[in-house]
Amino acid sequence: MKMKAMWFFCDDWIADTRNLTPQQRGIYIDLLSYSHGKGLPNDIDELCRMVINYVPDLEKLEELKGDVLKIITTKYTLVDNRYVNLKQQEEYEKGLELSNKRSQARKKKFDNDLSEQNTHTLDRDRDRDYINNNNIEELEKIWKSLSAKLRQRSSKPKTIERFNKLKPEDQEKVLKTYPVYVENHGEYAVAFERFITNQKFNEVDMPPTDEEIQDSEKKIRKSRWEMAMKRGGPLYSMSITEFDKLKEEFGETLT
Repeated sequence: MKMKAMWFFCDDWIADTRNLTPQQRGIYIDLLSYSHGKGLPNDIDELCRMVINYVPDLEKLEELKGDVLKIITTKYTLVDNRYVNLKQQEEYEKGLELSNKRSQARKKKFDNDLSEQNTHTLDRDRDRDYINNNNIEELEKIWKSLSAKLRQRSSKPKTIERFNKLKPEDQEKVLKTYPVYVENHGEYAVAFERFITNQKFNEVDMPPTDEEIQDSEKKIRKSRWEMAMKRGGPLYSMSITEFDKLKEEFGETLT
């Protein structure tokens, strides 16, 4: 995971920037924002483009470039061909370690709670004849593939409960369309149970089946073979190996 926020120690900032002009302090805070967690490129021209807006006055532009150079040379160190503010990097790594530990602790508690809820739900619904074990297994796979953020926004027991109430054909739609929906919407995707309740599976195009993909690929191959036959030999973009394979698949004459 990444740390989107950075530590800012007010007393240290004031003491560390007393010898800078307001303009230089502005450049410094911009560079700190850009370098957070990843450092800065070893290219002064690129750094200037990152923090200096368009300035028609050439003298002013040179002054700003000089300020950028001063901040880089006095506040940053070149590490593995990247400029790094050592104090910032140290605090970033400490914060990342702490955040990861907290995240893992929350995830462990969350998964334990969900496991208990899921056990109670399945026990309660064990005798319902509409439960399709194979589909439930596929649903579990999709659930495990979701990001922690999406799992936190969703309720696994409600998802399973609402999924089990669907007709078999609609269950198949959910299994095939929700992964596509999540891939398209990322972290903005709606919770899994809401996707089912609102029947959004009817709004997502079903991914092509293996047969449809194979049929489409065959049509492309046949089209290339027909063009080759009209030309009287391999196309410019066609190898002899491909030509021979198409000849073997479709024959020597057009149909």
